[in-house]
Amino acid sequence: MKYMVTWSVKPENFERALTRFKTEDPKPAPDLKVLGRWVEVGGMNGFSLFETDNAGALWKFSSQWTDLMDVRVAPVLTDAEIAQAL
Repeated sequence: MKYMVTWSVKPENFERALTRFKTEDPKPAPDLKVLGRWVEVGGMNGFSLFETDNAGALWKFSSQWTDLMDVRVAPVLTDAEIAQAL
């Protein structure tokens, strides 16, 4: 299944988030396939797209950032998957 992880850095944590990303950007578990990561210009918000059958591993990976940012995880479907379901 595919999951979209959206995040928003808390303004007071911006510098700490940049430092963590540059020095110790946590790597996802082998069963988490990263399909892409995008960051808004300015760096306060962004999203990643993952594919996995292990939602627990995705939760564990995403939770590493919750001290610095608000994180939301949502399962997503492609247009083709939605069309097939309809």
